[in-house]
Amino acid sequence: MPMIDSDKLKPASDAVLAAKQIWLATSDVLRELRERDPKNEHQLMLAQARAETARVRFETLAGKLVALVQTLIEQAEREG
Repeated sequence: MPMIDSDKLKPASDAVLAAKQIWLATSDVLRELRERDPKNEHQLMLAQARAETARVRFETLAGKLVALVQTLIEQAEREG
Protein backbone atom coordinates (compact mmCIF):
# COMPACT_ATOMS: atom_id res chain seq x y z
CA MET A 1 0.00 0.00 0.00
CA PRO A 2 1.57 3.30 -1.03
CA MET A 3 2.01 5.97 1.60
CA ILE A 4 0.81 9.51 1.01
CA ASP A 5 2.06 12.57 2.82
CA SER A 6 -0.73 13.56 5.19
CA ASP A 7 0.81 17.03 5.60
CA LYS A 8 -0.38 17.78 2.07
CA LEU A 9 -3.94 16.87 3.06
CA LYS A 10 -4.17 18.78 6.35
CA PRO A 11 -4.94 22.27 4.94
CA ALA A 12 -7.54 20.92 2.52
CA SER A 13 -9.08 18.73 5.20
CA ASP A 14 -9.25 21.67 7.62
CA ALA A 15 -10.96 23.79 4.96
CA VAL A 16 -13.56 21.08 4.33
CA LEU A 17 -14.26 20.72 8.05
CA ALA A 18 -14.61 24.49 8.47
CA ALA A 19 -16.96 24.68 5.48
CA LYS A 20 -19.07 21.88 6.95
CA GLN A 21 -19.30 23.69 10.28
CA ILE A 22 -20.39 26.88 8.51
CA TRP A 23 -23.00 24.97 6.53
CA LEU A 24 -24.37 23.33 9.67
CA ALA A 25 -24.45 26.66 11.51
CA THR A 26 -26.30 28.42 8.70
CA SER A 27 -28.74 25.52 8.51
CA ASP A 28 -29.37 25.84 12.25
CA VAL A 29 -30.04 29.56 11.88
CA LEU A 30 -32.50 28.85 9.07
CA ARG A 31 -34.27 26.20 11.16
CA GLU A 32 -34.53 28.56 14.14
CA LEU A 33 -35.91 31.35 11.95
CA ARG A 34 -38.54 29.02 10.52
CA GLU A 35 -39.63 28.06 14.03
CA ARG A 36 -39.49 31.53 15.54
CA ASP A 37 -40.76 33.79 12.76
CA PRO A 38 -42.11 31.81 9.80
CA LYS A 39 -43.85 34.86 8.31
CA ASN A 40 -40.66 36.89 7.94
CA GLU A 41 -40.13 35.91 4.32
CA HIS A 42 -37.24 38.30 3.70
CA GLN A 43 -35.13 36.92 6.56
CA LEU A 44 -36.02 33.37 5.61
CA MET A 45 -34.95 33.96 2.01
CA LEU A 46 -31.64 35.43 3.15
CA ALA A 47 -31.01 32.57 5.56
CA GLN A 48 -31.94 30.03 2.89
CA ALA A 49 -29.52 31.62 0.43
CA ARG A 50 -26.72 31.61 3.00
CA ALA A 51 -27.34 27.98 3.88
CA GLU A 52 -27.41 27.00 0.20
CA THR A 53 -24.20 28.91 -0.51
CA ALA A 54 -22.51 27.25 2.46
CA ARG A 55 -23.66 23.80 1.30
CA VAL A 56 -22.36 24.36 -2.21
CA ARG A 57 -19.04 25.63 -0.87
CA PHE A 58 -18.73 22.57 1.39
CA GLU A 59 -19.54 20.17 -1.46
CA THR A 60 -17.07 21.91 -3.77
CA LEU A 61 -14.26 21.76 -1.22
CA ALA A 62 -15.06 18.14 -0.38
CA GLY A 63 -14.87 17.26 -4.06
CA LYS A 64 -11.52 19.00 -4.36
CA LEU A 65 -10.25 17.08 -1.32
CA VAL A 66 -11.30 13.79 -2.91
CA ALA A 67 -9.51 14.76 -6.12
CA LEU A 68 -6.39 15.69 -4.14
CA VAL A 69 -6.42 12.34 -2.33
CA GLN A 70 -6.78 10.50 -5.65
CA THR A 71 -3.90 12.49 -7.13
CA LEU A 72 -1.66 11.79 -4.14
CA ILE A 73 -2.50 8.08 -4.22
CA GLU A 74 -1.70 7.88 -7.93
CA GLN A 75 1.53 9.77 -7.35
CA ALA A 76 2.51 7.45 -4.50
CA GLU A 77 1.75 4.39 -6.64
CA ARG A 78 3.97 5.70 -9.44
CA GLU A 79 6.80 6.41 -7.02
CA GLY A 80 6.73 3.21 -5.35
